[in-house]
Amino acid sequence: LFAASSHQCGETTEEKESTAVMRLEPRIERRAAATLLAAASVAPTHLAYADAPATLRITRYSHLETVPATSKRLILCRHGETLFNKLHLPQGRLFDAALDGAGQAQAEKLGAVLAQGPPLSVVGSSPRLRAMQTADAIARARQPARLREAPRDDLDEVEDLVVPTEVRKAYVATRLRAFGALVQLQRALRPGEAGAWVTHSRFLRVVLAAAAAEEAKARPGFLDEWKRAFPAGFAISNAGISCVDVSERGVFSLRCVNA
Repeated sequence: LFAASSHQCGETTEEKESTAVMRLEPRIERRAAATLLAAASVAPTHLAYADAPATLRITRYSHLETVPATSKRLILCRHGETLFNKLHLPQGRLFDAALDGAGQAQAEKLGAVLAQGPPLSVVGSSPRLRAMQTADAIARARQPARLREAPRDDLDEVEDLVVPTEVRKAYVATRLRAFGALVQLQRALRPGEAGAWVTHSRFLRVVLAAAAAEEAKARPGFLDEWKRAFPAGFAISNAGISCVDVSERGVFSLRCVNA
């Protein structure tokens, strides 16, 4: 219902919603708040996409350079496969499914891939079992130097059961939660550090759209290119890796998506 009703919600925002976003972080402007609420439409159909154009400066995880000394790297992953994923059935918050055999193998491979990158200072996840199991595999492959976080509610999947009269409210709340999560995750890191968090496909699309809206503040035209390369409902693979760098001035930079 949440996904199917997204187009009914439109892409405009009321003054009070812009104000709510501004309260999350003093840097947010009214224009950016409206952009955030317009950027993360969730479509019921997943669309495949080719590699992003070079102008977006988005690359594969294995091609990323080390974390700049003055930046923080948020590594955002989708959980491994569950039986529900395999059967193309929705699970969301309704079914707290465990990883299946393929999903466990994906999680172990994800951990091995991340172990070849920068050291992870923090590892965390949503409170769903499939996400926690994936985060455990990451931590086993490379124990974080400082912290294995407790499960985070702000990384949970979107709400599944929303009555028609509450769709607009749920739609806006999810977008506010996505930006709030970005703010809190980067605050968990020190300059030069990287952290990895495991979440869910629908919510991760909203988070990445929020990051794109932030990056567009410093790069005119970026958001239009982002929307063309990653249309609403674009596919995020099980155990897919996305990365966002945050500079010391709070400038967001999307580095890889579903790599």
